[in-house]
Amino acid sequence: MEFVYEDGKGKVGIIASVSKPFCQSCNRIRITAEGKLRNYLFALEERDLKPSLRPEIKEEATLRMLETNVVSK
Repeated sequence: MEFVYEDGKGKVGIIASVSKPFCQSCNRIRITAEGKLRNYLFALEERDLKPSLRPEIKEEATLRMLETNVVSK
């Protein structure tokens, strides 16, 4: 299920992991309810996003952290 932002510049999806297997074609990252980043729904490794989202952290640093985490997996 996907929800598109009113301005059309993005979307958020809710994934029913067990009912529809899709692992081979998945290109999504996950953010858990606790604010952790996962590259795979069932991944054991997580990265805490909360420190990167604080106001004193520059947007470029957050984007670099996301890119590094996604590309390295």
